[in-house]
Amino acid sequence: MIRRPQKRLLLLGGTGEAVILAEAAQKYFGADVEVITSLAGRTRHPVSPPGTVRVGGFGGIEGLTAFLRDEDIAAVIDATHPFAAQISRYARLAAENAKLPRLQLTRLPWQQQADDKWILVKDVVAAASAVGALASKKSGSKLKVFLTIGSQEVEPFLAISEVEYVLRQIDPAEKTLLANVQVVIGRGPFTREREIEALAQYKVQILVTKASGGTATYPKIEAARELKIPVIMISRPPSESGDTVTEVMAAVEWIAEKLTDKRPK
Repeated sequence: MIRRPQKRLLLLGGTGEAVILAEAAQKYFGADVEVITSLAGRTRHPVSPPGTVRVGGFGGIEGLTAFLRDEDIAAVIDATHPFAAQISRYARLAAENAKLPRLQLTRLPWQQQADDKWILVKDVVAAASAVGALASKKSGSKLKVFLTIGSQEVEPFLAISEVEYVLRQIDPAEKTLLANVQVVIGRGPFTREREIEALAQYKVQILVTKASGGTATYPKIEAARELKIPVIMISRPPSESGDTVTEVMAAVEWIAEKLTDKRPK
């Protein structure tokens, strides 16, 4: 006879932290908690966590609220990327609608060091404007810019013709980009030494990145610091209100408190 888990947890994932949390929940709680990890489906070959995995959207706030009720979800953990603002908002409102406990597992933000040359901007459009301003001041060869923002938000940059881009993304490009865009494939975690090598190899003069935080992609910040390369840093969107932790084990403790009578050892 198959024993049904006592509680069902919806884990909004797509990050390394979400995978680690799913593994930890399986280790500490076993069949007492069923973890259902939801992935947006934007990456072709995502790292698959243990437990149940669903792929795709929910159909907005109402669809997510219905899912929580229909699937007898007992709690929600939002471990999405810090820039996945829409799904985090949906998670908060849907959990409130369904009267369920919700936790945010987020990454610690990066802290600017004395030798960092950061240009802080509010969003991707402002980052593209900053690139354009720097390119207009450069004479001779084109400005060489390393984009590490993914493929879905490159459009504002493509109108700047005085720039040569190196675009790093997880999956190969689905459509042909302009001649001044070179795509390289890579998935973190990266090492400081490899990032220094990459920035030097492509003769990068400006790094554009999001203030994602965490450790997996921090080596590019260390590499830029080492090579004295300016970084256009896109600020995080405001986080949703509610319980928030920055460590996986703190999220495990929260699961134990909300869903079980166990305490992880």
